[in-house]
Amino acid sequence: MGKEQFRNCFIDTANKYEYSIVINDTDFARARTLSTADRAEIEQNAMTKRFDGKELHVDVNSQKMRLWTVKQALVSWVVDRPLTIENIALLTPDILNEIAIQINAHEAEVDQDVTDNEKN
Repeated sequence: MGKEQFRNCFIDTANKYEYSIVINDTDFARARTLSTADRAEIEQNAMTKRFDGKELHVDVNSQKMRLWTVKQALVSWVVDRPLTIENIALLTPDILNEIAIQINAHEAEVDQDVTDNEKN
């Protein structure tokens, strides 16, 4: 086996690494699969953790979670504004929701592919 078994261990080599976000049958943005560093950035910006001496308490701000997930996944978009968290926050709720749904669906599909691949 050797190093051949590790040829697919990087997410940026997967066929599904970059993908289109389509809104109303039009390409709106390009996104990429979230890396561990992306997930850490999302967690840092959307969660607070505190330890009360006995338990770890995690609070999740769901709006920030959605905003930062979109921010970390998108690589480009067709609008004439910089791709910043501030501009993402100005998207209409229906557009922001649709982008987040597509990102989450992609991430679930990639996770399933990894699970299936590990079984083989």
